Amino acid sequence: MIPYDNHVHTHFAYCSDDDMLPQATTAIAKAKGCGISLVEHAAHLYIANEVYQTGDFIEMPQSIFDNKHDRMEDYIEYVKQFASESVRLGLEVEVFSDGSLTLREEHKELWDILLGAVHFIPKRFEDDLTQGLLWSLEAFADCGVDVIAHPFRIFLREGVNPPRHAYKEVVEILKKCGMAAELNFHYNNPEEEFFKMCVENGVKISMGSDAHSLFEVCDLSEHFSMLRSICGSTDLQKVIYYP
Repeated sequence: MIPYDNHVHTHFAYCSDDDMLPQATTAIAKAKGCGISLVEHAAHLYIANEVYQTGDFIEMPQSIFDNKHDRMEDYIEYVKQFASESVRLGLEVEVFSDGSLTLREEHKELWDILLGAVHFIPKRFEDDLTQGLLWSLEAFADCGVDVIAHPFRIFLREGVNPPRHAYKEVVEILKKCGMAAELNFHYNNPEEEFFKMCVENGVKISMGSDAHSLFEVCDLSEHFSMLRSICGSTDLQKVIYYP
């Protein structure tokens, strides 16, 4: 089975290069012998950039119903032309303070893969990032998310070390709900100890470049290096998540 890069953005993202066109990224994937999952920030497709960047939208579930900035239908119509056995379509979603996804219900069932990402947490957890993360993971599980993207990046963003004491609880949540953990090196330093615990407990590993620039697409060399270090002689196809 060919490897999949399950986290590749498009030019619709506020934070992507303008040349991140699916025509280009899917061609790169094919040339590298990889499958690809085109995923876009759902909130970017509903909410204005200046609102998104503040993080305040996390407290405003109704913000995704403001049609003034809604690009979701345009995005759906655009990317569906690229769908194939080796090109999956998905979204990177976040969770509002009420536990709902940053995704309208009528748009939820259209995708091959949903990545859950904790870029912001509700204000009530600002003094306890670990509890905010655990609450978010439970919310993602309740909403049927497939993969947890860059599980501990929120801690790096806040300039603190990931909570090693919480690794076991995070793994238990993922295992219970059948969610995969994303191995991601984009502005990220994956915690080998955590991913080893995932493998030991049967939690699948999703490889994602989190590409926002063409040179990042399907660059999975570090992913395979870490997985081989963790898994030894184990067949990686038994460990890796495929969409």
